[in-house]
Formats: sequence, C-alpha cells, structure tokens
Amino acid sequence: MRNENGIYSSLLKEHEKEQIAQNPYAKFGFLENPFPTKAHVMWKRFYNQEEFLREYNLCFRDFFNNQKTNSFLILGGNRTGKTHFLMHHSQKIQEENVKENVFLIAPIYITATSADFHDNYRDILDQLEAKFREAIGSELLPELIRKIQKNPDIITKVNLIEDDFVRGILNLPFGEPKNNDDPQITKLQEKGFDLMALFRNWLRGASTLIEFRQALNMYSVPKSPSAKIRLLGDLIKTLRAVNLLRGVILFIDELEQIWLSGIGKQKRERYLILLRALLDECQDSGLLMVVALSTEGGIRSNFEREYVPLYKRLASASEEHILRQIDSYDDAWGYIEYFRDKARKEYNQRTHQEFTGQEIITKPFVIETITGDDKSNKFPILQGDLFDKFHQVVENLIQM
Repeated sequence: MRNENGIYSSLLKEHEKEQIAQNPYAKFGFLENPFPTKAHVMWKRFYNQEEFLREYNLCFRDFFNNQKTNSFLILGGNRTGKTHFLMHHSQKIQEENVKENVFLIAPIYITATSADFHDNYRDILDQLEAKFREAIGSELLPELIRKIQKNPDIITKVNLIEDDFVRGILNLPFGEPKNNDDPQITKLQEKGFDLMALFRNWLRGASTLIEFRQALNMYSVPKSPSAKIRLLGDLIKTLRAVNLLRGVILFIDELEQIWLSGIGKQKRERYLILLRALLDECQDSGLLMVVALSTEGGIRSNFEREYVPLYKRLASASEEHILRQIDSYDDAWGYIEYFRDKARKEYNQRTHQEFTGQEIITKPFVIETITGDDKSNKFPILQGDLFDKFHQVVENLIQM
C-alpha cells in the first residue's frame, strides 16, 4: 500500500499502542515479564560472568582463527546459568549467520541426558541442515555435492579415503530426472524416488533401499557409532574444503545427567568414550566442543575418576571454567537492573515513546525483596532462584 503522507504508518503505530495498552505488563513499561524462568526463557540476554566470558571468548577466537579442534568445559552448581550460557551463545552465532547471510560457524546444541550417541548424531545432522537453510536459503547437501562433483580433486585434498560417503557424493545425481550412464540410477529416477532424500536417510544410519546403494556403489549403512563418528569428521572436512563452513561448535548440555538419571556405568562409559573419539576424529578439522557439567553431588570427581582421558581433554585447553554465584546485593541488583532495562528498551521501541510511569523495580525494592523479614545473610544466591523470585514479584504486581 502506498503511503505518501504517512497516514497508514501512523494508524499502525496507534493500533500497536492500543494492543500494548491492553497488556497487563504495560503499566510497568514491559511487553512481558522481564525475568526468565524455566517456563519463560530469555536466551537473548546474558549478564555478568565477565571473567568466565573472557576465557570463553579467547577459546572461541583461537578456534575461529586457527580452525583447530578444541574444547571448553563449563562447571557450575545447579541453576547457575550453564544452560542459559550455552543457549545464548548458540542462538547468538546463528543470528549473526542469518543477519550476514553466511554460515561460517554452525552452532549445534544437544543434551547428554540419555547418553544416546545415535540420537545426538541425528540431531547434529538435522541442525546442520536446518541452520544452513535458515542462514543461506538453500539446502546443504545439494550444495556440497554440486561443489564436490565440479571439483572432485577436493576429495584427495582433504585426504578422504574412497568409502561409501565419498562414492555417494561423487555419484549422486539430483534435481530433475536426466539421462544417466547408469541404468540403475535412471530406473530409480523414473520410478520417482527422491535420491537426495535417500542419501540423507543413509547418512543418518537409516535402512536404505538396496537398489539405491548398489547404484551408487555404497555397500553398507553407517549403523555403528564409530561409522557415524567417521562420517561426521568427513562431512565437516568436506564442508570446510568447499567453503560452505568454517567450523562447528557443539554445545553439550547436562552431562551430569548420565550419572543422575539411572544410566548404567557401562552405557555411561561407552558414551564418554564416543565423545572422546569424536574429538579425536575431528582433530584439526574445525570442531569446538563446549560441555556443561554440574558440580553438585561430587559429579566432577566422579567424571575425573571414571574417565580420565576425556576429562583431561576437555579441561586441557586451560584451567576449569566455573560459573560463579551471586554473592552480594550489588551483584543481585546488577542482574535485575540489566534485565529490567533490556525489557524497558523493547517496550519503548515498540510503543515509539519513552515509558513515563513510576519505576517500581528499584535497587531499594530489590534489596528489600531479597532481605524480607529474615535479616540473616542471603548470599550466595543462585541465578535461577533470583530470577524465579522476581518473576513472581512482577506477576504479583500486575494483579494489584
């Protein structure tokens, strides 16, 4: 709609103001409750932990510049912000990818809750493809195959052996059905099979049409963890070789759950061995593994004692990185003020005006809320507990 005089734009702004005015949080200058909880996440915002963040940024910069496989172990008690840190940085990287229409770094977030490497493997592939599509607007595997087939010498350049993966990406046609020297491929195309979808399923270790594998000289299906680890390494190498990717950051959350969720020792050890094998397979291939582990209940000692190789590998880049708790009123106020002000800024931007109402959430109010009737020492406070408290405070205020 043409809008020579700006009338339509003005009407839209007024409509938006009316909608926001009906929002119960608007009287405090917010679009929503400004404080996160487990059910009300806010991954975009991250505050404090300056020393910890500086160490992570050094590790990330070294990984980005040198493209060497590295690792970073995050330690902290329950509700100190480990998941928040992982999700914040994962989403931040992807937002930059989308904004710049590039896919330099692929941020992949998984959990170790079930100690199931096969689930993790499928999740990694799914996220790689989805995030490439979101950032670039095209499909990852066709782009990779097109580039490899135009310059097959890349296979030799990255020292890949001639295995099923290599034969697949060299022989796989895609797009519209076309004449092909191989009658088996032509027959599959004429029957309407989606060969790219079959190859995608094969990568994930799913049982695949035997005629498809025979046509492409692919003799097996990657069922075992070792085959999947090798495939991940080869995939990252080739993506980097054709400049579709610079590296992968694998954020692994809740590693402590493999001790806490009733998983047997044998399964736990096998899972830890596979994580170590993935690091070894991707040595110098552009992988940064960032792992979060709770320090509650002696889990760190169990990890270090039960599987020394992986623990040392994760912590080898530097000393351990520990998220600290909130240890003073000034510290607590810093968190609350930051999240309040971020929410207020969003409100002002959406309403196209500055909030002029009374400020309820002030430093004295925060101190009084934390102290309550009990004057005993309240610190340290866990980040999650602090936000839970003030999330509920805001919910109570809007009911008044």
